Amino acid sequence: MIPVSTKRRSLPTTSAALLAAALALALLAGAAGAASAASVSAPPSAADASGVPGASGAQAAANETTLTVGDATVEPHANDTVRLSLDRVPEGLAGFEVTLAFDSNATGSFAGARYPEDYQPTTDPVIGESGRTITLEAADLGNAVTPGATNVSLAFVTVTGSENGTAALTVTDRQVDADGGSKVRPAVEAGTLSVGSAARGAGSGSGEAAGQQGSGTGATGGHGDAGAAPGTPGAAGGASGLATGLQIAAVVALAGLAGLALFVWRD
Repeated sequence: MIPVSTKRRSLPTTSAALLAAALALALLAGAAGAASAASVSAPPSAADASGVPGASGAQAAANETTLTVGDATVEPHANDTVRLSLDRVPEGLAGFEVTLAFDSNATGSFAGARYPEDYQPTTDPVIGESGRTITLEAADLGNAVTPGATNVSLAFVTVTGSENGTAALTVTDRQVDADGGSKVRPAVEAGTLSVGSAARGAGSGSGEAAGQQGSGTGATGGHGDAGAAPGTPGAAGGASGLATGLQIAAVVALAGLAGLALFVWRD
């Protein structure tokens, strides 16, 4: 009777186990790559976008705007115009009430203001003591400012230079309502009044300020979508590289297991 080696008979079982392990590793690599890609491409939730759990995307967008006070450059006892504006209004504009103030009485004062002709009704500007503050209030009942509008003018404020120097034009109080009555809480960018020698020292800055003010009488300077959120190519590249690395590791492991199976068979 010819003896038969039991090692060769165990080859199918050994090979099957090794191949099953290799396939499991390859499937694990594929699953990891898919999970990484999904985590990168998934859009942020409402809570991530707004910082407030449960807040809707519209509510978050309504607060992502900036109230900007323009700059002015004048000689003593001369006037210039400062533009008050919102960079965008994702949910439209129902009305506003804003108070501006100088941080220095000696440098300048407020002399008056006018609103874009689109706004109705409007309230006459209220100038505080010594012209240090001015309160502006208007409504947009005619829906001249539509949702998604950008570069929205709220008012054009006249300032007067008093003495050489500079002063900040700040917002001390603000209430902005979107269409439908929701509150908008814009960030604030203060302006600067430069008078006399300070103005001359600014050089070409006066030309830039004049260009910023514009001469239009309408409320909006443009409409349009704010644009899609920027992507994250770095994160996507990292996830793709991780998935590729795992797949290469699976192939190498499979080749190694195949070699081990061959070694067992020859043995």
